[in-house]
Amino acid sequence: MSRRFTILFAFLAHAFAIGGLFTRIPDIQLALGLGEAALGLVTTALPVSALAMNLFAGRIIGASGTRAVIALGIPLVAIGAFGAALAPSLALLTAAFVVLGTAFSLANVAINVEADRVETANGRRVMSRSHGLWAAGMLASALIGAAARGAGVSAAAHLGAVVPLVLAGAALVLWRMDAVPEDRASAAPVRRLALPSGRMLILMLFGVSGSVGQVGTQTFSVIYLRDSFAAPAWLDTMVLPIYLAAMTLGRLWGDDWTERWGAARVAVVTTGLALVGAGLAAVAPSLWVALAGFALLGAGTGVHFPLMISAAAQSGGRAADNVSSLLLSMGVVMLVVPGALGLVAESFGVRMVFAALLAPLALSALLAPQLVRR
Repeated sequence: MSRRFTILFAFLAHAFAIGGLFTRIPDIQLALGLGEAALGLVTTALPVSALAMNLFAGRIIGASGTRAVIALGIPLVAIGAFGAALAPSLALLTAAFVVLGTAFSLANVAINVEADRVETANGRRVMSRSHGLWAAGMLASALIGAAARGAGVSAAAHLGAVVPLVLAGAALVLWRMDAVPEDRASAAPVRRLALPSGRMLILMLFGVSGSVGQVGTQTFSVIYLRDSFAAPAWLDTMVLPIYLAAMTLGRLWGDDWTERWGAARVAVVTTGLALVGAGLAAVAPSLWVALAGFALLGAGTGVHFPLMISAAAQSGGRAADNVSSLLLSMGVVMLVVPGALGLVAESFGVRMVFAALLAPLALSALLAPQLVRR
């Protein structure tokens, strides 16, 4: 079984293991009788535990190897999501989110490190395509979750059915993956805590615009279209599939673009597309112009994250430490982004959320030369 196939499958399985959970959060809330404040508080256990694991992920992967971490971590993600659906109390729901966040973060670092090693061993890019399949896995699991809710399937039955699928994938594919060994001759000493260096912070500032755009689109785009244009509700909702589909396509083609034109040039051009998209979304005179803007925003920012990860992994030292420290710094920034965008929407109107994306996107364009391997 080829290394290229197994790492692509790992990204798909990683997303599929968690994606359905987000469609069932409302059902979990009702089952436990949680208010919005309590729900918001308990769900912070997921990102906080993920951030904490980023401090140690490099050391764990260095000791255990990518194959074991991936093969054990991805099924544990699915089990954590199932545990959240089964949780009979707020305390046990919190515990399930801690397990989920920890496993998700550890497996996330491992699959990105392995993708970088596959690229280096094969001499062909695979990082962007891997993230494209990750986005496809999230979209597929979300659609399945929506269908399950519509059919009246309980959250426990839905997420419980995901577990054996992921376990079967781990048994048939992930445990058989031929992980690429680390180059021990050039490996740096393992760090106790993966704290970000100056270069990792620069790369994070390049890549964070894509994540900010994704949060803004997922949170406010449907509200924006609903309140700004007279259109059927189903058409307003189409903005999210359009955005995600464009992001997925951009990532699937991103490796070919990068091999042909280089990371920095691809970053500048795609960021330019994203700038046009954000501008169109912010000033759109019609629903169709807004939808086109969100499609350009998704396609333009889709390659940011995989380009950032590849650059971090290739920056010298241990790739696992670099990637985990980069994700740690991005996670800290992203903790404040939803609230900041909400404040913009409340103070200046929802349109201005997408105008506010222009600044981080412009910064990405300026930092694109930092993607050149060092």
